Amino acid sequence: RRRTFFLLTADELQAQWSGAAVSRSFVASCRATATVHPEVAQQAQWLWEVLDELDDAERARWFRFLTGSSRGPRGGANLRIGPRAGGDGAFPFAHACVSSLDLPSYSSRELLRERLGAAVKAAHDKFTDL
Repeated sequence: RRRTFFLLTADELQAQWSGAAVSRSFVASCRATATVHPEVAQQAQWLWEVLDELDDAERARWFRFLTGSSRGPRGGANLRIGPRAGGDGAFPFAHACVSSLDLPSYSSRELLRERLGAAVKAAHDKFTDL
């Protein structure tokens, strides 16, 4: 039996061992496969817009809040976005074990960005690998 060996670049090796960086293209692949509850469709749209504006490090913190890992699996992740009670006064809630995000029905994109940032920071300050 003949064995074939091949060389990987440093980036390819890191992706094999550690997963993919949470880049804009990674988020786009997550968006394409995400399951979004109709009640928070507008908020999910705002979420994707906000994530597109973040740099890779900020997206990695968001992804860690959502999944427990600051790097994504190769090929994207199957995310679920559902409703959360509380409206403008509530914060998003992540279920890391199942890659699920409960979003309140915020009245504006700016409020979603603010509340999401606060939730990610609070989680990052307590439990971090970054």
